[in-house]
Amino acid sequence: MSAGIMENDSLFVVGKPAWHNLGTVLKKPVNSEDALRIAGLDWTVESVPLYAGTKPVDDMYANMRSDTKDILGIVTKKYKIYQNSETFMFLDDIMGQDSLPVMYDSAGSLFNGKKVWIMARIPDSVVLGDKIANYMFFSNSFDGKNACSVGITPIRIVCNNTLTMAVKGSPRKWSFKHMGSLESRKQEAIETLGLATDYTKSFSMLAEKMATVKVSDNFIDKLIPVTDTMSKRIKENTEMVRESIINLYTDKDDLQNFKGSAWGFYNAVADYVSNSKPLRSTSTFEERRFDSYLEGVTLLEKTQKLLKIA
Repeated sequence: MSAGIMENDSLFVVGKPAWHNLGTVLKKPVNSEDALRIAGLDWTVESVPLYAGTKPVDDMYANMRSDTKDILGIVTKKYKIYQNSETFMFLDDIMGQDSLPVMYDSAGSLFNGKKVWIMARIPDSVVLGDKIANYMFFSNSFDGKNACSVGITPIRIVCNNTLTMAVKGSPRKWSFKHMGSLESRKQEAIETLGLATDYTKSFSMLAEKMATVKVSDNFIDKLIPVTDTMSKRIKENTEMVRESIINLYTDKDDLQNFKGSAWGFYNAVADYVSNSKPLRSTSTFEERRFDSYLEGVTLLEKTQKLLKIA
């Protein structure tokens, strides 16, 4: 199977197939009960004692998946398991409004269940005339290494670009360790959801500011420099990346109104990391793109930092 999606993984998406054409494709979002079932996440995890030979290891347990008996991680007794059904209930509770059910656009597992995500669409926004689709996500894991995350991912619909900008005072993502009950985290999460709402507003204001900031012709040299110490192969690859971004920046139709601005350049980089042909040809492109929804994109973060806008 492809990287990330293993033999005992399953998922669903709305609209079009996930990476490598895997997963169940739905025509419209579904409620949490159906999402849990269709995504194949209706299994549980339990902590079982860890043994060295016949002797139990003090304070160490193995997280075991109920249906496949896969060992997902090694944890201590302080580790709190957040079951898949609980994570759906969690988002249902913090996002539900006016008794309307939360509707989910995608959900699934990776690495045989070590990592699980669920994603729901929240109200769209309009930024500089472009429609932005906003998604709330919950990322969970059972490997004993990674925290849970709740956050927002904005996607520019016209070109399907991931725009994970850092906005001062309005965090995009909130993470917490597997300690205590999910119920005890609910108030923090509700406040985070409020911050996510603030994020969409602040994101729009920041974009408008970026549209007024001029970018010098040599900005690409700061973002992706070419040095004499590079090998021939690395230099050629670097030149290719630079050329791809510059071509998007100067020629892409939907960026013409923002040519010469920080917003235009930022979107050119976003388009490159989200859709470029060179990256699409790599075997792990779709996995890395999906991961960017949750974790962000290093090159985009560097671009924003060098533009000195937040």
